[in-house]
Amino acid sequence: MSEYIVLSTSYATTAYPGIVRLSVSPTSATIPIALGDNDPRVEKEAHWTFSWGDATPDTVYTFRSSNIINKIILSINTEFNGTGAWIKVGDDSYNDSLMTEIQNIPSERGIYETNPIKRYSTGDNIVLTLNPGTGATSGSGELLILF
Repeated sequence: MSEYIVLSTSYATTAYPGIVRLSVSPTSATIPIALGDNDPRVEKEAHWTFSWGDATPDTVYTFRSSNIINKIILSINTEFNGTGAWIKVGDDSYNDSLMTEIQNIPSERGIYETNPIKRYSTGDNIVLTLNPGTGATSGSGELLILF
């Protein structure tokens, strides 16, 4: 028998206005976030995994040539159980220029996306800044950058 992963979409709530979240069922399933190699929309991508104990800010990608970031996809695979957890994605100048802390919910499993359409030059760094929250003992995720 095959196991199927069911994705459902929920829209903004009063607690989290403006966020669209994909939920995964069964809860033991992993969340695939990479597009296929044959997808014509993807020129390049960078992938990074992280967890609650990682020291941040952490450089997740350094550009080898000038490029434009089209999409940021953040997947929370294990909920961050600390109080006040947040995640930001940005660059050396602005640590939330690609995804702010209000554009994702680390305490809830799901996939969060932004479309920043931002140009970077050779040598520019993309950084992930993570606060697992007070008392955290778990939490993990993946970051996919499409450019």
